[in-house]
Amino acid sequence: MPLKGKASLINFTPDQPEYIEKFTNEIIQATNLSLNTEKVRFFINIAYKRLQEAVNMSGDYNYAYLGELVKAYQNCLALSINIYNNKIEVKGEREEILSLLEKCLFKSIVDLTYLLRNSPKEYRETVQRSLDYTLSQKNKVEKIMKKLKEK
Repeated sequence: MPLKGKASLINFTPDQPEYIEKFTNEIIQATNLSLNTEKVRFFINIAYKRLQEAVNMSGDYNYAYLGELVKAYQNCLALSINIYNNKIEVKGEREEILSLLEKCLFKSIVDLTYLLRNSPKEYRETVQRSLDYTLSQKNKVEKIMKKLKEK
């Protein structure tokens, strides 16, 4: 039976068959966005959702999809940063997106640190790489924001 509405897909995790429909709906949503600022916001949100799914599943000691979810987080974050760097040119929009990125990066560092401390050994390298990437992006965002404030 097909699922109806976004709300019915929100709580599915990768270990459930309905997750594919949730993931497919996200891809369709992304392709329908026309404004680059909308795309950046969308991918920032999706990145953080993937990380939250990893944290929630690890809280239930379900690590089967941890590596994939952390990689999906990092890929979506990288995509949002790439769109920001190459497509967002209006100053006010750049500042808004930087603020969103900063909040996402801060929360992500907390969550990735949790995962690093609480995950089985075989996932720690993936989580550490993602944490290192997130920290480097946070430093870049902070430098850009500092320059903007100085102007």
